[in-house]
Amino acid sequence: MLMHGSVHIVRVATDQAAFRPDIARIGNNINQIAHTANATGAITPEQVAELMQGMDRIRAILLDLHHDFTTSVTEGWH
Repeated sequence: MLMHGSVHIVRVATDQAAFRPDIARIGNNINQIAHTANATGAITPEQVAELMQGMDRIRAILLDLHHDFTTSVTEGWH
């Protein structure tokens, strides 16, 4: 990143590839539930809970990545 005439390289510590299987699995589950909802017009309370758990996991992954990025940026300016 160019700032004040100098270049700062920011590296995120978290291995983003480690999250890909989780995100793929969550996306697959959401697609299956959406298919069921479209086919039947309804989803079960268990499916709603599964959707909420998936969204919570995605939120946690994004927060981890955001934390690592902001920490890297802050440390990179010293």
